[in-house]
Amino acid sequence: MTQETGTDPAVGSLWSKVFGLMAFIPFVAFRAKKLMLTIGLAVALIPSGSALAETAWSRSLWERTRADHIEFYAGDNMAWLYGGVVVAATLSNTGGDAKIDDWYQTRIRHSGTDAFSDFTRLFGEGALTVPLFIGASFSGYIVPDAEVAGALEEWGERSLRSIVIGVPPVFVLQRITRHSRPKADKDEDWKTDHNKGVSGHAFMGAIPFISAAKMTDNMAVKSLCYLGSLLCGYSRVNDEGHYLSHVLLGWGLAYLAETAVDRSMNGGRQATRWDPWWMNGYVGLSFSVDF
Repeated sequence: MTQETGTDPAVGSLWSKVFGLMAFIPFVAFRAKKLMLTIGLAVALIPSGSALAETAWSRSLWERTRADHIEFYAGDNMAWLYGGVVVAATLSNTGGDAKIDDWYQTRIRHSGTDAFSDFTRLFGEGALTVPLFIGASFSGYIVPDAEVAGALEEWGERSLRSIVIGVPPVFVLQRITRHSRPKADKDEDWKTDHNKGVSGHAFMGAIPFISAAKMTDNMAVKSLCYLGSLLCGYSRVNDEGHYLSHVLLGWGLAYLAETAVDRSMNGGRQATRWDPWWMNGYVGLSFSVDF
Protein backbone atom coordinates (compact mmCIF):
# COMPACT_ATOMS: atom_id res chain seq x y z
CA MET A 1 0.00 0.00 0.00
CA THR A 2 1.43 3.36 -0.95
CA GLN A 3 1.23 6.32 1.36
CA GLU A 4 0.07 9.58 -0.15
CA THR A 5 2.26 12.57 0.52
CA GLY A 6 1.09 16.13 0.60
CA THR A 7 1.80 19.56 1.94
CA ASP A 8 1.06 20.30 5.56
CA PRO A 9 -2.05 22.56 5.49
CA ALA A 10 -0.38 24.99 7.90
CA VAL A 11 2.71 25.20 5.71
CA GLY A 12 0.58 25.61 2.60
CA SER A 13 -1.35 28.39 4.25
CA LEU A 14 1.86 30.15 5.22
CA TRP A 15 3.30 29.95 1.72
CA SER A 16 0.07 31.10 0.08
CA LYS A 17 0.15 34.11 2.39
CA VAL A 18 3.81 34.77 1.52
CA PHE A 19 3.02 34.75 -2.20
CA GLY A 20 -0.03 36.89 -1.66
CA LEU A 21 2.00 39.49 0.24
CA MET A 22 4.64 39.56 -2.49
CA ALA A 23 2.34 42.10 -4.12
CA PHE A 24 3.51 44.56 -1.45
CA ILE A 25 7.25 43.97 -1.90
CA PRO A 26 7.72 46.84 -4.40
CA PHE A 27 6.68 49.32 -1.71
CA VAL A 28 9.78 48.49 0.30
CA ALA A 29 12.05 48.57 -2.73
CA PHE A 30 11.65 52.21 -3.72
CA ARG A 31 11.14 55.60 -2.17
CA ALA A 32 7.60 55.94 -0.86
CA LYS A 33 6.52 58.74 -3.20
CA LYS A 34 7.24 56.62 -6.30
CA LEU A 35 6.08 53.35 -4.83
CA MET A 36 2.68 54.49 -3.52
CA LEU A 37 1.14 53.95 -6.96
CA THR A 38 3.09 50.72 -7.46
CA ILE A 39 1.59 49.06 -4.41
CA GLY A 40 -1.94 49.59 -5.65
CA LEU A 41 -1.12 48.36 -9.14
CA ALA A 42 0.75 45.33 -7.83
CA VAL A 43 -2.35 44.00 -6.12
CA ALA A 44 -4.84 45.13 -8.75
CA LEU A 45 -2.93 43.47 -11.59
CA ILE A 46 -2.85 39.97 -10.07
CA PRO A 47 -4.75 37.98 -12.74
CA SER A 48 -7.77 36.19 -11.28
CA GLY A 49 -6.97 33.05 -13.27
CA SER A 50 -3.27 32.91 -12.46
CA ALA A 51 -1.55 30.31 -10.30
CA LEU A 52 -1.07 32.96 -7.63
CA ALA A 53 -4.77 33.74 -7.58
CA GLU A 54 -5.60 30.03 -7.21
CA THR A 55 -4.31 29.96 -3.63
CA ALA A 56 -7.02 30.47 -1.04
CA TRP A 57 -5.35 33.39 0.68
CA SER A 58 -4.42 35.34 -2.44
CA ARG A 59 -7.85 34.77 -3.98
CA SER A 60 -9.38 36.11 -0.79
CA LEU A 61 -7.00 39.09 -0.96
CA TRP A 62 -8.18 39.87 -4.48
CA GLU A 63 -11.85 39.67 -3.50
CA ARG A 64 -11.36 41.80 -0.40
CA THR A 65 -9.40 44.43 -2.31
CA ARG A 66 -12.19 44.63 -4.89
CA ALA A 67 -14.80 45.02 -2.14
CA ASP A 68 -12.70 47.75 -0.50
CA HIS A 69 -12.60 49.75 -3.73
CA ILE A 70 -16.36 49.45 -4.15
CA GLU A 71 -16.89 50.80 -0.64
CA PHE A 72 -14.31 53.58 -1.10
CA TYR A 73 -15.96 54.91 -4.25
CA ALA A 74 -19.47 54.71 -2.79
CA GLY A 75 -21.54 57.88 -2.98
CA ASP A 76 -21.29 58.96 0.65
CA ASN A 77 -17.50 58.50 0.73
CA MET A 78 -17.14 60.58 -2.43
CA ALA A 79 -19.37 63.27 -0.94
CA TRP A 80 -17.06 63.55 2.08
CA LEU A 81 -14.02 63.65 -0.23
CA TYR A 82 -15.59 66.42 -2.30
CA GLY A 83 -16.30 68.38 0.88
CA GLY A 84 -12.69 67.95 1.98
CA VAL A 85 -11.41 69.23 -1.36
CA VAL A 86 -13.68 72.28 -1.08
CA VAL A 87 -12.35 73.08 2.41
CA ALA A 88 -8.74 72.60 1.28
CA ALA A 89 -9.28 74.74 -1.82
CA THR A 90 -10.82 77.49 0.31
CA LEU A 91 -7.82 77.53 2.65
CA SER A 92 -5.42 77.51 -0.27
CA ASN A 93 -7.06 80.16 -2.43
CA THR A 94 -8.04 82.66 0.25
CA GLY A 95 -4.56 82.94 1.77
CA GLY A 96 -5.62 80.96 4.84
CA ASP A 97 -2.83 78.43 4.38
CA ALA A 98 -0.13 81.08 4.23
CA LYS A 99 -1.51 82.98 7.23
CA ILE A 100 -1.68 79.85 9.38
CA ASP A 101 1.84 78.91 8.33
CA ASP A 102 3.23 82.36 9.13
CA TRP A 103 1.44 82.43 12.51
CA TYR A 104 2.72 79.00 13.48
CA GLN A 105 6.30 79.57 12.32
CA THR A 106 6.65 82.92 14.13
CA ARG A 107 4.69 82.21 17.34
CA ILE A 108 4.74 78.45 18.01
CA ARG A 109 7.69 76.69 16.40
CA HIS A 110 10.83 76.23 18.49
CA SER A 111 13.52 73.61 19.12
CA GLY A 112 11.12 71.51 21.22
CA THR A 113 8.51 71.25 18.46
CA ASP A 114 11.29 70.42 15.99
CA ALA A 115 12.48 67.53 18.17
CA PHE A 116 8.91 66.27 18.56
CA SER A 117 8.38 66.58 14.82
CA ASP A 118 11.52 64.56 14.05
CA PHE A 119 9.94 61.65 15.93
CA THR A 120 6.33 61.90 14.75
CA ARG A 121 7.38 62.26 11.11
CA LEU A 122 8.58 58.64 11.23
CA PHE A 123 4.97 57.43 11.42
CA GLY A 124 4.56 58.53 7.81
CA GLU A 125 7.69 56.84 6.44
CA GLY A 126 6.33 53.99 4.32
CA ALA A 127 9.73 52.29 4.19
CA LEU A 128 9.40 51.80 7.97
CA THR A 129 5.68 51.25 8.47
CA VAL A 130 4.78 48.98 5.55
CA PRO A 131 7.20 46.21 6.63
CA LEU A 132 5.69 46.58 10.11
CA PHE A 133 2.19 46.06 8.72
CA ILE A 134 3.36 43.03 6.73
CA GLY A 135 5.02 41.58 9.83
CA ALA A 136 1.85 42.15 11.86
CA SER A 137 -0.16 40.22 9.30
CA PHE A 138 2.06 37.20 10.02
CA SER A 139 1.53 37.39 13.78
CA GLY A 140 -0.36 34.09 13.79
CA TYR A 141 2.89 32.32 12.97
CA ILE A 142 4.97 34.29 15.47
CA VAL A 143 2.90 35.35 18.50
CA PRO A 144 1.80 32.42 20.70
CA ASP A 145 -1.21 34.22 22.20
CA ALA A 146 -4.07 33.65 19.73
CA GLU A 147 -6.05 36.73 20.82
CA VAL A 148 -3.08 39.07 20.52
CA ALA A 149 -2.03 37.50 17.22
CA GLY A 150 -5.54 37.89 15.83
CA ALA A 151 -5.65 41.57 16.76
CA LEU A 152 -2.23 42.23 15.22
CA GLU A 153 -3.13 40.36 12.05
CA GLU A 154 -6.32 42.36 11.65
CA TRP A 155 -4.47 45.63 12.30
CA GLY A 156 -1.79 44.79 9.73
CA GLU A 157 -4.32 43.70 7.13
CA ARG A 158 -6.54 46.75 7.64
CA SER A 159 -3.54 49.05 7.26
CA LEU A 160 -2.27 47.40 4.08
CA ARG A 161 -5.70 47.35 2.47
CA SER A 162 -6.21 51.01 3.32
CA ILE A 163 -2.91 51.91 1.69
CA VAL A 164 -3.84 50.00 -1.47
CA ILE A 165 -7.12 51.87 -1.97
CA GLY A 166 -5.95 55.25 -0.65
CA VAL A 167 -2.70 55.67 -2.54
CA PRO A 168 -4.14 56.21 -6.06
CA PRO A 169 -6.41 59.11 -4.93
CA VAL A 170 -3.47 60.67 -3.07
CA PHE A 171 -1.34 60.45 -6.20
CA VAL A 172 -4.07 61.82 -8.48
CA LEU A 173 -5.04 64.71 -6.20
CA GLN A 174 -1.38 65.69 -5.83
CA ARG A 175 -1.19 66.05 -9.60
CA ILE A 176 -4.54 67.82 -9.92
CA THR A 177 -3.98 70.40 -7.17
CA ARG A 178 -0.35 71.02 -8.19
CA HIS A 179 0.25 73.04 -5.05
CA SER A 180 3.74 73.65 -3.69
CA ARG A 181 5.22 73.31 -0.22
CA PRO A 182 5.43 76.37 2.07
CA LYS A 183 9.17 76.40 1.45
CA ALA A 184 8.54 76.91 -2.25
CA ASP A 185 7.34 80.44 -1.48
CA LYS A 186 10.50 81.23 0.45
CA ASP A 187 13.29 79.27 -1.18
CA GLU A 188 13.99 79.29 -4.91
CA ASP A 189 15.40 75.76 -4.69
CA TRP A 190 11.87 74.44 -4.06
CA LYS A 191 10.16 76.22 -6.94
CA THR A 192 9.97 73.18 -9.23
CA ASP A 193 8.16 71.05 -6.63
CA HIS A 194 4.47 71.57 -7.45
CA ASN A 195 2.85 68.19 -6.75
CA LYS A 196 2.41 68.53 -3.01
CA GLY A 197 -1.27 69.46 -2.67
CA VAL A 198 -1.85 66.32 -0.58
CA SER A 199 0.50 65.24 2.20
CA GLY A 200 1.62 61.66 1.66
CA HIS A 201 3.17 61.63 5.13
CA ALA A 202 -0.10 62.72 6.74
CA PHE A 203 -1.88 59.93 4.85
CA MET A 204 0.62 57.20 5.75
CA GLY A 205 1.06 58.44 9.32
CA ALA A 206 -2.68 58.35 10.01
CA ILE A 207 -3.24 54.81 8.70
CA PRO A 208 -1.92 52.76 11.68
CA PHE A 209 -3.77 54.87 14.25
CA ILE A 210 -7.11 55.00 12.43
CA SER A 211 -6.85 51.23 11.85
CA ALA A 212 -6.52 50.74 15.59
CA ALA A 213 -9.35 53.20 16.30
CA LYS A 214 -11.70 51.28 14.02
CA MET A 215 -10.95 48.06 15.91
CA THR A 216 -12.01 49.21 19.38
CA ASP A 217 -15.27 50.27 20.99
CA ASN A 218 -13.51 51.83 23.98
CA MET A 219 -14.05 55.56 23.54
CA ALA A 220 -10.94 56.55 25.51
CA VAL A 221 -8.69 54.30 23.42
CA LYS A 222 -10.46 55.31 20.21
CA SER A 223 -9.97 59.01 21.03
CA LEU A 224 -6.25 58.49 21.75
CA CYS A 225 -5.84 56.63 18.46
CA TYR A 226 -7.49 59.43 16.50
CA LEU A 227 -5.31 61.95 18.30
CA GLY A 228 -2.26 59.90 17.34
CA SER A 229 -3.39 59.90 13.72
CA LEU A 230 -2.81 63.67 13.62
CA LEU A 231 0.79 63.61 14.84
CA CYS A 232 2.55 62.98 11.54
CA GLY A 233 0.46 65.63 9.82
CA TYR A 234 1.41 68.06 12.57
CA SER A 235 5.09 67.39 11.87
CA ARG A 236 4.63 68.40 8.23
CA VAL A 237 3.13 71.75 9.26
CA ASN A 238 5.89 72.29 11.82
CA ASP A 239 8.65 71.55 9.30
CA GLU A 240 7.00 73.61 6.54
CA GLY A 241 6.80 70.41 4.52
CA HIS A 242 3.11 71.07 3.82
CA TYR A 243 0.39 73.62 4.34
CA LEU A 244 -2.53 72.77 6.61
CA SER A 245 -4.82 72.11 3.64
CA HIS A 246 -2.40 69.46 2.33
CA VAL A 247 -2.38 67.74 5.71
CA LEU A 248 -6.18 67.79 5.98
CA LEU A 249 -6.53 66.14 2.58
CA GLY A 250 -3.93 63.48 3.42
CA TRP A 251 -5.57 62.68 6.75
CA GLY A 252 -9.03 62.74 5.20
CA LEU A 253 -8.08 60.25 2.50
CA ALA A 254 -6.63 57.94 5.17
CA TYR A 255 -9.88 58.15 7.13
CA LEU A 256 -12.03 57.46 4.06
CA ALA A 257 -9.82 54.52 3.05
CA GLU A 258 -10.02 53.05 6.55
CA THR A 259 -13.78 53.59 6.62
CA ALA A 260 -14.12 51.72 3.32
CA VAL A 261 -12.09 48.78 4.65
CA ASP A 262 -14.08 48.76 7.88
CA ARG A 263 -17.36 48.72 5.98
CA SER A 264 -16.17 45.95 3.68
CA MET A 265 -15.03 43.86 6.67
CA ASN A 266 -18.44 44.31 8.27
CA GLY A 267 -20.56 43.33 5.31
CA GLY A 268 -20.71 46.75 3.67
CA ARG A 269 -22.59 48.43 6.48
CA GLN A 270 -23.34 52.13 6.18
CA ALA A 271 -20.85 54.50 7.80
CA THR A 272 -23.52 57.20 7.84
CA ARG A 273 -27.22 56.51 8.33
CA TRP A 274 -30.49 58.41 8.22
CA ASP A 275 -33.23 56.66 10.19
CA PRO A 276 -36.87 57.73 10.67
CA TRP A 277 -38.28 57.54 14.20
CA TRP A 278 -41.63 57.96 15.91
CA MET A 279 -42.18 58.64 19.60
CA ASN A 280 -45.19 59.88 21.56
CA GLY A 281 -46.89 61.15 18.43
CA TYR A 282 -43.80 62.95 17.12
CA VAL A 283 -42.08 61.98 13.86
CA GLY A 284 -38.45 62.77 13.12
CA LEU A 285 -35.27 61.76 11.33
CA SER A 286 -32.08 60.72 13.08
CA PHE A 287 -28.59 60.95 11.64
CA SER A 288 -25.71 58.76 12.87
CA VAL A 289 -22.06 58.40 11.91
CA ASP A 290 -19.87 55.36 12.68
CA PHE A 291 -16.28 56.34 13.37
